[in-house]
Amino acid sequence: MRLVRRYTTIPIPRPICIIAFRRKEYILMTRISGVSLLSVWTSLSEDLRKHAIQQVAACMAQLRYIPNRYGATICSATGGRFNDERLALFETCEPFPDEKALLKRLSFPTPEVLDLAEPSYPAYVRRVVFSQPTSPQLCHGDLNPDNIFVDPRTCELKYIMDWEQAGFFPPWWEGVKTDMVFWSRRWLRDSLEPYLHLLPGGEYTDHIQACNYMARRFGAPM
Repeated sequence: MRLVRRYTTIPIPRPICIIAFRRKEYILMTRISGVSLLSVWTSLSEDLRKHAIQQVAACMAQLRYIPNRYGATICSATGGRFNDERLALFETCEPFPDEKALLKRLSFPTPEVLDLAEPSYPAYVRRVVFSQPTSPQLCHGDLNPDNIFVDPRTCELKYIMDWEQAGFFPPWWEGVKTDMVFWSRRWLRDSLEPYLHLLPGGEYTDHIQACNYMARRFGAPM
């Protein structure tokens, strides 16, 4: 959160201290205003929905300008182990040396294996495997309507919450993680999906489709 506060104008709550209680630790933050975007989404007009998403997109676009001191490594914002519920639900992950290692963790075949078994894979998997590696940039990692707070009347953005899964990832990872919103909330797909291309990572449709395919076919991290 220090990086976000230092290099961007993204509205985030300010941490005050860490409190230990009954063997658990909690971060005490400044009080926030507004309501979650999820709680008002179904009552919003098309214009207000687009307005809310455009504000979030403008904020998230600032993350790409935060300096990455860790090269190709996929890691937390401080260069170490990171939390990611898609890769490991109940434990932290070791940093990956590069994007190739992340794809391997997601059960993607190597180019050599893909050439031998190509007919059994969709075209979008092939395009991902043979795509050029991207440069990791800071991603939020959990950009769902629960973590976006807005004014209930005007939909002006108030805060973007829950940066626990933030870290340096390929830019397509934000799109893959945002797509997870639909897994447990299918009712949101029809109304929210038309706006996802506006968010960072949403343009990487091949990666989103391919990651979901690998998860279904091989039991890769969900």
